Amino acid sequence: MRTTLRVLAAACVCALGATACVPPPPAEPPEPENLPPVAKLYASYTTTEINWSIPFHAIDSYDPDGEIVATRLDLGDGRIRSLPLPNWGVGQMFSWSELGTYTVTLTVTDDDGATATDSMVITVVPRGDGLPD
Repeated sequence: MRTTLRVLAAACVCALGATACVPPPPAEPPEPENLPPVAKLYASYTTTEINWSIPFHAIDSYDPDGEIVATRLDLGDGRIRSLPLPNWGVGQMFSWSELGTYTVTLTVTDDDGATATDSMVITVVPRGDGLPD
């Protein structure tokens, strides 16, 4: 006698006359999507005098679903620095030796390879021309 197979609406396959059926294995849940980190760059001043150091930090940068594993600070004049982990460069001092405006950009990288950036413009003026009190 030939056995006839049927596919039931519940997606299980049963032999005709069988009393039980075996459903297919459950699908693997999808990998959760990586959330990107958040980069937050701070400086004590956005205007500084030539060769006058100002402190930077990125202490409020974070990764909502992991950890930040690398930082990169582009000082806008060709210099690239990293802010030390885990304190994100609290008190890291930088200065510029030429007048002008510089876009300083922080890039943070998380443990899944995602990146985020934050930037600010620093204006360098001659001595005596513009440090805040």
